[in-house]
Amino acid sequence: MILTETEIRRGEFEAGTGWRLTPQGACKGDTCVPLPASTSLGQDDLVDVAELSEAMGLPLIHEEEHGVWALGPESPGPSGNRNVSTRRHRS
Repeated sequence: MILTETEIRRGEFEAGTGWRLTPQGACKGDTCVPLPASTSLGQDDLVDVAELSEAMGLPLIHEEEHGVWALGPESPGPSGNRNVSTRRHRS
């Protein structure tokens, strides 16, 4: 999912990722991931993608030169901080 900002509408997050956000956690098919109590599901229907990606183990990459973010799908294996910022270096 390509984003120009990390705060987006809940429906956009759900449509782009396939995850449904509920007060109990995030669910996709038969899989549910509890979200920390500190995770805000947003007022005015807005959610913080960076916060959700961290809580859910979804990779989030920021490409600074073009000002875009790429939110990747869930992946098997141990979760960790998969948030990465990239900067192009010119020779």
